[in-house]
Amino acid sequence: MIDMETATSSHLFLNFLVSMMVGLTMGMERTVNVREDWKMAGMRDFILVAALSYVSSLFYKEVPLAWIGAFGTVIMFTLAIFIIRNIRVTEKTVGMTTLLSIPFTFLVAALPNFGAPFWAVATILFVVLLVLGLKVRIYQFVHTIDRQEIIDFAVLIGIAISITPLIPPDARLPIPLFEYADGYITVIYRPVMVAALWKVVVMVSLMSFIAHFVTKYLKGKNALIIATFLGGLVSSLATIIMLLKNNEKPDETGKPAPALSIDQIFLGYVAAVTGAIFRIIIILRLALGYEVFEPFQFTLISLFVLFASLTAYSFIKLVDDKEMRNFRITQRPLPITFIFKFSGILAGLIIFMTMVTYYLGKDAFVLASFLSGIISSAGAVVSVASAMTQDASIGPWVAGVAIVGALLGSVFAKFVVIARKVQLKNAMRFLFPLAMMALVGFITLWITFSAII
Repeated sequence: MIDMETATSSHLFLNFLVSMMVGLTMGMERTVNVREDWKMAGMRDFILVAALSYVSSLFYKEVPLAWIGAFGTVIMFTLAIFIIRNIRVTEKTVGMTTLLSIPFTFLVAALPNFGAPFWAVATILFVVLLVLGLKVRIYQFVHTIDRQEIIDFAVLIGIAISITPLIPPDARLPIPLFEYADGYITVIYRPVMVAALWKVVVMVSLMSFIAHFVTKYLKGKNALIIATFLGGLVSSLATIIMLLKNNEKPDETGKPAPALSIDQIFLGYVAAVTGAIFRIIIILRLALGYEVFEPFQFTLISLFVLFASLTAYSFIKLVDDKEMRNFRITQRPLPITFIFKFSGILAGLIIFMTMVTYYLGKDAFVLASFLSGIISSAGAVVSVASAMTQDASIGPWVAGVAIVGALLGSVFAKFVVIARKVQLKNAMRFLFPLAMMALVGFITLWITFSAII
């Protein structure tokens, strides 16, 4: 709250300019979008409302009822004009947007004197103007939303907001491990942090939801690259399977074959891997923390740059095709079965990696990571990170090799799926990204840990 006794003249003048800019901007928007002979309020009206807000809020600390009374007067005056206009004229009624814009201008114009930073005022104004300017597109978007998407959105809210606060931050899931010695069986429990695993589930669910709506409205090769990249954020293997399955047509023998060309499939392939690597970076950095991510950041960022470059080159080289404009990656934004499957796979992989580490040692740990990556690269990497934090024998070097192995297992699985669809001789070019991933991954790991040693 501004203090008239301590505030400088320059500060007061700057607040006045910001308030006037709010009124001017809102007035211009209403004048441009409401082009008719009669307007509920024009540019000058909005500027006067902003000036009233500035003056009344300036003395709020001394006379708070002045600002409250001015705000109430603006609301009553606006509501009166709204009712009178809509009763007298039935052809061109005043909408709710115009009704709410005047009190909104009053509130935002008062924010500088209430101590709000200028960037916050500008951000609020920018978002509101963007929403008002995209009115037609927003209406079109809303009309395309079906009931199932609303249900999936409710599921996402339940997952991200309702369940997350109920999970204690130190909640642990004990994994029993049995050891036989001297005729006795002893049980050792290895705890797994439940909160960190749940964050991964929430992030993957959110990525799935965003990917569906972004790819729903895109066509051509732009849709292909964005759809497969965002699909890779959820499950790169599932993305490739759906890409090939949902875009089939009978070949000469009558059997289903991919309708996309080899170049189009290759673009989807490298874009999905790029999305998968980006997802792993986000999960390790945000969900599990910087300390877990830091030893592998050079390797993971290098692999991301490698596949992003392959994706960009393939995208530029690819000629847009009209037949691509009808393909879809996903039919639903957030299937509840996907959440259960991913959670089950993630929990199963963590248990599997914990048992492998305990019973077979760190040498088998890398092989287990590769095999786990075939199922889910994100689940495998999270399992590796969890094992590294729980078992001192799994050092950063072994964990790094296991992470690269998990990524190689994921890319290898996609290569096998593509080779089965397009025949092995046509799929040889898909081995190049796999070889480059192995080369760059192990070289960057060696550079990282050589520098540490």
